[in-house]
Amino acid sequence: MRRLIRKFVPKTTAKQTRKRRPPRGSRVVIGGLAAGGLAMLAGLGWAWSSGWAMVQRDALLAWGIERSVAAGLTIRAIDIQGLGETSRESALGALAIEAGDPILAFDPEAARTTLETLPWVRRAAVERRLPDRVRLRLVERRPLALWQSGGKLALIDETGVVILREELGRFRELPIVIGDTAPQQAQALFTTLKSEPALLANVATATLIGKRRWNLRLRSGVDVYLPEDGIASAWASLAEYDRIEGITKRKIAAVDLRLKGRLVIRLLSSKAGHASGRET
Repeated sequence: MRRLIRKFVPKTTAKQTRKRRPPRGSRVVIGGLAAGGLAMLAGLGWAWSSGWAMVQRDALLAWGIERSVAAGLTIRAIDIQGLGETSRESALGALAIEAGDPILAFDPEAARTTLETLPWVRRAAVERRLPDRVRLRLVERRPLALWQSGGKLALIDETGVVILREELGRFRELPIVIGDTAPQQAQALFTTLKSEPALLANVATATLIGKRRWNLRLRSGVDVYLPEDGIASAWASLAEYDRIEGITKRKIAAVDLRLKGRLVIRLLSSKAGHASGRET
C-alpha cells in the first residue's frame, strides 16, 4: 500500500543557515569583561606572591584576638590530668602558655603534638573550653626494661621507645635486654614471662639471639636458653621445676629449654659438657 503520510522536512536556505554575528556593542562588552577578569587575576596573583594578602590576613586575626581579650576570652585555668613522671612545670613550659594568654590564640592540635614530644608522654589530648579553660590529659609511658647498646643503657617502654638515657639509677632493678632489635621484641617476651612472676623477678638480662630467640641470665648466674617457638610451655616447665628443685638457688651453669619436651641442666663442673636431662 502506498504510504499516505509523508514526513515533512522544512527546507532551509543558505541565508538561514548562515551564523549570525553578535552586535558590535556586545563584542566590546565581552572583551572588556575578559580584560577586567585577567587584570583581576593578575592583581590577586601579585597580592599573594608579594605577601600582601597574608599580611592583611594576619592583621585581621590579630585585631580579632585583641577584641577577644577585651571581651574576657583569656586563659584563666589550666587543668592537667595524668601527671606522674611528667611535672606540671615541664608540661606548661613545653607549651609556653600561662594564665592571661588569649584563649583564641591557643592551638589545641599544636599543643597535643608538642606534649607528645616530652620523653614520658605517650599520648596527649588537649581541649580548649571557652571562655577561659584549657584541659590537658596525658597518658605516660610505662618502663619495661633497660636496653644495653654500645656499652650504654637506656630506659625503654612497652613499645620499645627510648624514654631516658641518663639518670637511670632508680630503674636498676629492671631487667636488661641486649640486641639491636631487642626493644621492639621485648614486649612479646615479657608478656610471656609474666605468666610466672616469681621466676620473672629473677631475670637479670635477656639477650636476643639472631633476632629469633632469647637467652636469659638469672640473678643467681644461671643461664636459660629459651626455644624459638613454644616459649610459654617451656617457661612454665622451668617454673614448675624451680618450685620443686629450687633451681634458681642451686649451683647450675645453664638450663637448656630448646629441645621440645625436655629440660637439660648443665652443672657447674670442671669437666666440660657435664649435663643432666629431664623430661617435661
